[in-house]
Parts: sequence; C-alpha cells; structure tokens
Amino acid sequence: MSNSNLTRRSRTQVVLVGQSVGCGPAVEFAARGVGARVALLSPFASIAQMAEAAFPLVTPGVRALPALVRDKFDNLGKVRARPAAGLSRLLFHRG
Repeated sequence: MSNSNLTRRSRTQVVLVGQSVGCGPAVEFAARGVGARVALLSPFASIAQMAEAAFPLVTPGVRALPALVRDKFDNLGKVRARPAAGLSRLLFHRG
C-alpha cells in the first residue's frame, strides 16, 4: 500500500499493526502520515539496539562503525520526532 494510493478519507480509517520486526514498517508508515492509529506488539527501539541485545559480542563493532547497520529503523526516534497529535498509539510489550 503506497501513500499515493490512499485517499485522504481512507488514511483516517487505516490502523497500522506491527509485531516485533514488523514494528519498523508500521512506525515508518505512521511517520509518513499514513493511518490514524498504530498498534505495536513487542516493539524494538532500533535495529542497532536490538542487535546489541541479541549479540553482545558485536556491540563494540556496531558502536564503532554504525554504517554496519544500513537500515536503522529508529522507531523510538521517529515516535519522539513526530507529535502525537491525531495519532492514537497502543503498545504491548512483555519483558
């Protein structure tokens, strides 16, 4: 589903849902103004943080050479950068 295919009215009816790695595209679409609501199930802050948690031995490499992670999917940064005006959010996370 591309931005150009959505009418102004249908954008207000779209609910974006992402689970785990799927939270990246859901947050990206929300950051581009698609959808009125977003539900994130077990979201991650960014790919770099997820890699550091999953593979502690590569943490120094990721920090020294951030270019190793081509697609950042900085979900936390995008959520903080975009005002919450008009966007309903629902987060589920179990630690």
